[in-house]
Amino acid sequence: MSIDLFGAHRIGLVDRGCPQGGVLPPILWNITVDDLLVKLNEAGYKAIGYTFDIAILISGGLQEVLSLMMSKAIRMVEIWCSGSGLSVNLDKTVL
Repeated sequence: MSIDLFGAHRIGLVDRGCPQGGVLPPILWNITVDDLLVKLNEAGYKAIGYTFDIAILISGGLQEVLSLMMSKAIRMVEIWCSGSGLSVNLDKTVL
């Protein structure tokens, strides 16, 4: 239950995710996604989390090598998401 600015009570059920605008979602995102970022960085990728998004950075000289590296990173994300009960939003994913 929450109280809005005018003192009225609002009740809502959340069965998935977190309500937007609260203080809890960023904390939960940080706690949850930290494990993925650590795994990617330990595997040699530069993984950065920001504003509920993740960027995986790679560099190199050959396109074939870069493609293979990114494919492996994306597979790591897929496996992690599967084990965490999460998914990647393909509409917001850019390579």
